[in-house]
Amino acid sequence: MNDLVSIVTVVFNGAKTIECCIKSVLAQDYNKIEYIVIDGGSTDGTVEIIQKYSDKIAYFRSQPDRGIYDAMNIGIKMAKGDVIVLLNADDWFETDAIFVGVDVLRKHRDVDIVHANIIIHKNNRQQISRPKKSGINMFFWKGMVYNHPSFLVRRSVYERIVYDARYKIASDYKFTLMCLKSKINFCFLDKALVHFTAGGKSSCFLARIYEGHQIRMDVGFNKGLVYCSTLFQFALTLAVMLKNRLRHLVYGEQ
Repeated sequence: MNDLVSIVTVVFNGAKTIECCIKSVLAQDYNKIEYIVIDGGSTDGTVEIIQKYSDKIAYFRSQPDRGIYDAMNIGIKMAKGDVIVLLNADDWFETDAIFVGVDVLRKHRDVDIVHANIIIHKNNRQQISRPKKSGINMFFWKGMVYNHPSFLVRRSVYERIVYDARYKIASDYKFTLMCLKSKINFCFLDKALVHFTAGGKSSCFLARIYEGHQIRMDVGFNKGLVYCSTLFQFALTLAVMLKNRLRHLVYGEQ
């Protein structure tokens, strides 16, 4: 692999967070980065903030697209690096995120995607998300298990599989399922690489469960089992929400 890493940020009306995101890319202790920013036609000052860093950005465009996953595909198509990383405008990197992720890919030539822990920020609290080792069966029954914001992906993967822009909040789930079905090799790095801001469309559990159901149908799983998995995920999500609500009532936690 060559040393160039392409980082793609997609944004739409993200004036409140985009500068923190950009600064985290520029602060990386890895010096061969191509930075690509795809804006969906923001009108809230986002573009003006991005233009402050124009000399550090390899490619920038601002025009309407078909949503976040369409924008990701546009950025991926423009990328020249052998490793591609997606960083949403609400999120930011740990300083050594790219260095340590690329180091895994260099040492393990059979690995196609590195995934890792993330630090979730919600209601002024932080928690680390540590995905358990899992295969396609776990993804089928529980949904998106890995932390997509932490993915470092070899270009060769995106040459085979891209994001389905028909899905607005769960296309990362379809991408990961397709990778697992295609025997693409994942490697877990037990380190937090990305700070993730909870919220937005993906936090609507009903919409994500619905899209997940459609995706499992689309990927070609048994129809009866898909309905069972959807009911299971719905019940599991409600149980977690109830548990968190009770904890809040008893202990005052959010």
